[in-house]
Amino acid sequence: HSCAAHPARQGSRLDRGRTDARHALARRVAQDLRDLHRNLKSLISIMNQASSLPLTGIRVLEFTHMVMGPTCGMILADLGAEVIKVEPPGGDKTRRLPGLGIGFFRSFNRNKKSVVLDITSPEGRQTAAELAGTCDVVLENFRPGLMKELGLDYGTLSASYPEMIYVSHKGFLPGPYEK
Repeated sequence: HSCAAHPARQGSRLDRGRTDARHALARRVAQDLRDLHRNLKSLISIMNQASSLPLTGIRVLEFTHMVMGPTCGMILADLGAEVIKVEPPGGDKTRRLPGLGIGFFRSFNRNKKSVVLDITSPEGRQTAAELAGTCDVVLENFRPGLMKELGLDYGTLSASYPEMIYVSHKGFLPGPYEK
C-alpha cells in the first residue's frame, strides 16, 4: 500500500511536516533573537563610548578662589575631568558670601571634589605637592608669587613632575593692583 491511499497516514505526515517547519522557524527566530541581542550589546557599547566626555580620565588639582579660577575648573569638570579643589581650613570663602554672592560656590564649583589642606603649613604643602604628582593638570589663580612662596609653583612642581600641565590665571597683571 502506498501512504497516499491511507488518509490517516497522510495526515500524520502532514502534521510531522508542519511540526518540522515550526521547529525550523523557531530555530531561525531564536538565532535572529541571539543576533539581535549581540547587535544591541554592540550598539550600547558604541553609544556609551560616544557619550563619554572628552576629558574623562584627566585629573586636575585646583588651587583657586572667587570666579576666574573656579570657572576654568568648572569647565574642565563639565567636560569630564576629575577636578579636585583644594580648600583652606574652614572652606573656600565663597561658600559664605552673602547677598548676590550667595550662589557663587555652588555655581562655579559644580562637578568637583574638594579636599581641605592648609597649604601654609609644611605638612599641607607636602601633601599638596604629592597630590599634584597624581594629576595631569594643576590650576591656580592666587596673587603673583604666592605659589612660588609655597613651593607649589610650576618651576618647583615640574622638577618632580615634568609631564604636568600648569595653568595660572591672574586677575591683575603687573601694575598698581597687583598686590
